[in-house]
Amino acid sequence: MRPAIATIALITFIGSWNDFVLPSIVLNSTDLFTIPVGMTVVNALYRVEHAPKILVIVIGILPIIALFIACSKQVIRGLTAGSVKG
Repeated sequence: MRPAIATIALITFIGSWNDFVLPSIVLNSTDLFTIPVGMTVVNALYRVEHAPKILVIVIGILPIIALFIACSKQVIRGLTAGSVKG
């Protein structure tokens, strides 16, 4: 069950981390913006400068990469569970 739970947890986290529509409707303060909504604000403010855009993208991707590294063993085990005949 661990591989399945790890995979579902990873997919659920990525889905909620990348949610854009609900936070953009509900949140009014810039202090409460999520990373995807913040990326849109940074994109609107800095049209020419690419450094702030890249910084926000890297900050947004790091937690997903860290979670995948932490769960990668279980996810790979779940993907290859039925591939080897005994």
